[in-house]
Amino acid sequence: MKRIFYLLFNIGILISNTNAQNFWEYASTLRTPPGKMDINSKGYIFTYMFREGFWRSTDNGNSWQPTDLGCWYPRDIKVDANDVLFASCVTEGVLRSTDDGDTWIPSNNGFPNNNGDVSCFAFNSDNHIFAGAGHGEVYRSVDNGENWVKISNGFTTNDIRVISINSNNDIFVAPLNSGVYRSTDTGITWEEINNGLTNHSITSLKVNSENILFAATEGGVFRSSDNGETWVPINNGLTSVSFRDLVINSIDHIFISGYSVGVSRSTNDGNIWTQINTGLGNEPHASSLAINPFDYIFVVTYSNEVYRSVNPTTDFENENAHFPSTYSLSQNYPNPFNPSTTIKYQIPEIGFVTIKVYDILGREVSTLVNEEKPAGNYEVQFESNGITSGIYFDQLKAGNYTETKKMILLK
Repeated sequence: MKRIFYLLFNIGILISNTNAQNFWEYASTLRTPPGKMDINSKGYIFTYMFREGFWRSTDNGNSWQPTDLGCWYPRDIKVDANDVLFASCVTEGVLRSTDDGDTWIPSNNGFPNNNGDVSCFAFNSDNHIFAGAGHGEVYRSVDNGENWVKISNGFTTNDIRVISINSNNDIFVAPLNSGVYRSTDTGITWEEINNGLTNHSITSLKVNSENILFAATEGGVFRSSDNGETWVPINNGLTSVSFRDLVINSIDHIFISGYSVGVSRSTNDGNIWTQINTGLGNEPHASSLAINPFDYIFVVTYSNEVYRSVNPTTDFENENAHFPSTYSLSQNYPNPFNPSTTIKYQIPEIGFVTIKVYDILGREVSTLVNEEKPAGNYEVQFESNGITSGIYFDQLKAGNYTETKKMILLK
């Protein structure tokens, strides 16, 4: 009997330890595929479902109840700094709720035909509301949605699908398949800011506490540290290039979701990504993400299942501990080599990197790298096609750093 007790006790410890290692725990299953999610200061979660209207969870996603807004074609729902809900529907236009979705008031004054075809909302530091709409139009309300004014004169492109605002109240919008546009004068003028943004299908656009921009696209993740002037890809550690949503927690950790890859996290501005799918099911196809005021993260999978993190997202190890802190050019391997060799290098911060190969007389033989790179560890292959046996030198230049190694080619 005592042996059975100890066996059961040890099995219980094993199960407990296994569960403790999971990042996610199952919460519930929704009736149909949901859209975007947002969470208010109480921790209430709001989402919407096609032909099912808007839904609310008051118990961390364990159960869901329909709100009083049951439109067939919902577009977006967002919570402002005062916990006022703003929702948009194709037929009903914009509505707002001051009682957590129990009742709704139409908020369409200023939209053409009393319906602005709004697909996304954002709020600035003054809690002014901005709405991205069809035909490349952007609207603003400074009176809690009572009245709307069009602010995108002269800005014509596809439907606005994503909108974001930084702490300086610069507005960033992502029209359908058109990259990113920016206004630094509250919408009076707009400019296209797609330098380095090689994929223009933006699915999510967020700003961290340092006003660094992050764009999730259907062709990778990109970052801009200069207010959108230039973008660099940040996909080190990601196993896909197509992503659905991106959120940032209170200490600027980034989380990104995608089809067939689940969720990944970066604690260093996207320099390195780590998958966090333990507990998320057998086939983690992740879509919408949201973080509550206590830094727990919620995700919805393509099977309509809702999961939440077991612990706050601020409790986890920082990947910076495994990140290069210095510049370095490693000795190529193999050396001597024929016909090719691998050159490894690391850089501790984003910057323009060149790696060139020279012969013994100092003449340039090949340029292997010549572009801006995020911080990280890299390797590149050098092929000896068209050159003779002898001594060569590979040189790394990054910022003010330069390092050179000797290579020997034997044919």
